[in-house]
Amino acid sequence: MRQLGKLTDETHAKQLVAHLVANRLELRLDHDADSGENHWTIWILSEDDLPDAKKLWDTFHHHPEQLPELTTALTTEPSEIPESKNAAQSESVTQTQLSRSEEEPDTASSLEPSPANEPPSPTFTANNADRAVPPTIKLGSIRVTAVFTLLSVLISLVSHFSSPRGNSDLTQITLEQRTFKSLSLVDPDRYAASADAFASVKQGEAWRLITSAFLHADPLHLAFNVVWFFFLGSAIERIDGSLNLLKIIAISHFIGLVFQVSLPVESSWPLSLQGSPFSLGVSGAVYGMFGYLWLRPQFTPDYPVFLVRSNLILMIGWLVICVTPMADTVPNGAQLGGLLSGIALAWSASKQQRLG
Repeated sequence: MRQLGKLTDETHAKQLVAHLVANRLELRLDHDADSGENHWTIWILSEDDLPDAKKLWDTFHHHPEQLPELTTALTTEPSEIPESKNAAQSESVTQTQLSRSEEEPDTASSLEPSPANEPPSPTFTANNADRAVPPTIKLGSIRVTAVFTLLSVLISLVSHFSSPRGNSDLTQITLEQRTFKSLSLVDPDRYAASADAFASVKQGEAWRLITSAFLHADPLHLAFNVVWFFFLGSAIERIDGSLNLLKIIAISHFIGLVFQVSLPVESSWPLSLQGSPFSLGVSGAVYGMFGYLWLRPQFTPDYPVFLVRSNLILMIGWLVICVTPMADTVPNGAQLGGLLSGIALAWSASKQQRLG
């Protein structure tokens, strides 16, 4: 269940809810009068209904004259729309749900979550517990997240975690060796000859800028990245769409990669802050998504989800630990570059939303 928005006018709130109900969207209307101001909060119960609900929300605010007149189309009159009491009393009040008309069942969606049966999310929450991201989701709504996660696992396994094993016949190259040589940022032989981390890219092999994200150094590295990638990516993709998620992944991964490669190699700097031509993993994109979800709600207060404090502590704590000798093989340049780019993207998206 996601918060669509808040309105201070009861008539407007119920008018908008009526339009949403007429479009067969499942929702709930809450009234909170304890904060000093009257607020009517609209909740969308199904993730799949959120894009359509946002379109009606934007039309209602910017072009109310374009909304159709509701007469016989309504299954519930605005004055009859039930509302719950304030959030503090929500545990003792039976929550009323506005459902689609039984005479016009919705066959497009097979998933109709009930607030009472939704398990708590381990990763995301918001100002109200009902804004938690439900862990049960449809793969169709997180295509990009699913594909990146699957490729990371498969390519890491096929490359034997970037430590490909050779053949007893030295004239034969194994699948593990071929995978690593073809997908790493730079071909090891070319780097040995040029000492240029972008030597292969300059030869026209631009795919390496992306495929290096799917290579990982060991099972722990892979597990950390894919778990966080899935939870962060799926949240962003369902809220902002697949194209916006792709933009965040591409920019934060690329900036993180450049940070990592640009750091001095074999210098007097701590090993954890040295560069490497073989930047591996999707850490830059993971920290880019983390930075985006961390600060997007700060820049846009009505953004419907934010990270809980425990996740902030885990991600920032891990970043700090990686700078110490305890985890000096982690690509900190990629993580730092990704984090900064994610924060910048959150600011940019919020600014565009305000201007729009």
